[in-house]
Amino acid sequence: MQVLESPKRKMGRPKIHKNHAAAQRAYRKRQKEKIARDIRQAGELKIVPLHHWQANELVEKLHRHHSPIRTAKLSIGCTKNGVLVGCAMCGRPAARSLDDGTVLEVCRLVSDGTDNVPSLLYARCAKIARLMGFAKIQTYILDDEPGISLKGAGWVLEAVGCGGTPQGLRTNRPKGHEITAVSSMKKQRWAKVFKGN
Repeated sequence: MQVLESPKRKMGRPKIHKNHAAAQRAYRKRQKEKIARDIRQAGELKIVPLHHWQANELVEKLHRHHSPIRTAKLSIGCTKNGVLVGCAMCGRPAARSLDDGTVLEVCRLVSDGTDNVPSLLYARCAKIARLMGFAKIQTYILDDEPGISLKGAGWVLEAVGCGGTPQGLRTNRPKGHEITAVSSMKKQRWAKVFKGN
């Protein structure tokens, strides 16, 4: 049996096609057109500032398993053609160990089901947090939720199996927190870390 030797390849930089730069420009142009088309299809989604009570009213009306919160550092809403279709409320982290003054947490986010609203709100909350000087923004979702909106906004899954001990049942915390069925469920922590802050 005769063994054939394969021809020796020259090592080094791979050859770049002569129209490589043109292909890259065409690809970038197609991507920009796709993004513009998606934005047009989404309608006139617009971010607006909200008072705390306005955001809490929307949470009361739309949120599946959480009630309004007592306080927030910022509340923003999303409108489509002038109608409020979603909101986000940010505050201090629920976990005291993560509350070092440089972390902001999205405590509540609701939407009426309009496409792209959660991703837009998560992305805008992250942008505002970065501009305010925070080093990181985070949020918790239930373990059985997929986190598609967070992925779409560029957030990263940081931890799974978080929580599950309601604050009212902890021995080192004062009572007074509302305990619901969701309080004892495990959650995922998603975050976005800002470089340079």
